[in-house]
Amino acid sequence: MSHHHNPRPEEPDYVAAPPQATDAMFIGLIGEISAVATRGTEVNRVASAANLIALFSAAAGPYHYLQIGDVTHPLMQFLLHVGRSAVAGKGEAMGLPDRIWAAVNQMMQSVGAESAEVGLTVPFLGQHHSGGLSSGEGIARLVHDGIAAKDQEEPPIRDKRLLVTEAELARPLEAAKRQTSTLSPIVRNLWDGASIRPATKAAPIWATDPHISIRAAITPGELRKYMKGQNATNGFFNRFLIFFAERSCDIPFPQRTSSEEIERLAVQVRDVVKFMLGSYPAEKHQVAITMSPEAARMYADAYPDLRGRVGTTELVNSLLERRAPIACRLAALFALLDYKIVIAPEHMRAALAWADYHRRSVEYLFSGDEPARKKAAKQAEIEEKIITYLTTAADWVSRTDITRSAFSNHISKEDLSTALNALLLSRKITQEKRPRANGIGTHKLYRLRHGSSAPSHRHDLDNATTHHAANEANRANQDQQTDRVSRLSHDSQGSSLDPHDSDQPVTDSDERQDGEKRVEETLHHPSEPPQPTPPVDDDQVVH
Repeated sequence: MSHHHNPRPEEPDYVAAPPQATDAMFIGLIGEISAVATRGTEVNRVASAANLIALFSAAAGPYHYLQIGDVTHPLMQFLLHVGRSAVAGKGEAMGLPDRIWAAVNQMMQSVGAESAEVGLTVPFLGQHHSGGLSSGEGIARLVHDGIAAKDQEEPPIRDKRLLVTEAELARPLEAAKRQTSTLSPIVRNLWDGASIRPATKAAPIWATDPHISIRAAITPGELRKYMKGQNATNGFFNRFLIFFAERSCDIPFPQRTSSEEIERLAVQVRDVVKFMLGSYPAEKHQVAITMSPEAARMYADAYPDLRGRVGTTELVNSLLERRAPIACRLAALFALLDYKIVIAPEHMRAALAWADYHRRSVEYLFSGDEPARKKAAKQAEIEEKIITYLTTAADWVSRTDITRSAFSNHISKEDLSTALNALLLSRKITQEKRPRANGIGTHKLYRLRHGSSAPSHRHDLDNATTHHAANEANRANQDQQTDRVSRLSHDSQGSSLDPHDSDQPVTDSDERQDGEKRVEETLHHPSEPPQPTPPVDDDQVVH
């Protein structure tokens, strides 16, 4: 008599690995400087490159901008370096970029961005405040519109470029718990490009159209601590590109970058910032950054992932809510650093690689919440079964049909409602109310939204960019047009930067527009404004 041993089923593993950098992230001058920063040192290249993104986005100023739908996006970025206090190497990652910035300002010290009659001179690369995020009023004072108090009178600062370095983000977050603190709403408004106008009883200090980037640091434990309560959902943290980075190796005697190397890199930084500045501060918002057709296709292909909410916890979803506009801003910055005002495929590829690193960092940092991850995995499995069933269904089906056919009646009402809500909000299925067969009342029916298919869980963004790389040779003429943009001219025109209109979900059950077709129409008819996406109908929510 033979005995068959049934192996124990493999236990689900909810542990996420630390994110791994890819070569695509290190593009152009940022890639060159970050490579120098890691040579013979313990510096993590991602951390060095992230510092450069913050520095360049602040120095660029608001002469160039992005137009996404009706929203004008400035190019500044908020970067949040997360790592353990003993091994993150946050200070080391700032070392070389800060030395280069000091060298550039030294070169250009006689070139002030402020007019001479007021006696104020802003450094060529903009102001740098290393004192952290104290308060909204404190930030406004650094780029104020003028102060006219009884005991103090100062002329306005017209060059409102500013980089804020916050080495310990936990400190202002703790202070922000006070009911009187205006820090959190003002930081949110800064990312949106709004002016600072605190409602103070005393003489108000305002700052109109500031251009402020932030680089901050925090430990994983502190980040998790401040993720409790309203900080998790109030939009403060999801305006930051959150990246995990720690020292890459152990080198007891790191080498110092030579003065000649610093000078060589400083000249490159100086020249590209001159290009990015345009005629600022005399003029602002003069030139819109646009996308080449191929870059727009890459973005459209990656967009479902950038906006995806499948298989992750609500906290992770909240932290990643703004990955799409952050990626667009990055692509625009990478284009400017290449002396272009049209985003090319290589710029978008780099931006999407950073977006992927952003996602992986957040998932890694919050992978310890195993109950939440188990719940998210369970919901993703339920959603996949629903989509698979609807893919084969011939017509509209009821909730009862789904329960019986997709789950053999083994699913709770709560789990099914949660999954149906999520699929409606993600626009993968649609719902209609129809009269019952007996003519008494109505019931809700479901079917797959046109263009959706059985899910295969979130894929790496590298797959999307690889797919499009194969088509680049066939679109050489389009890319050549982009490449002809002059290094010092702002006369080129690109495709409309609006392959997707807004954050609002589509709810028309008879909608048949394919996403790729929408992009094509936008690209070939840039003068025609894109049609707005209707908001969610209350009737779409499952009760």
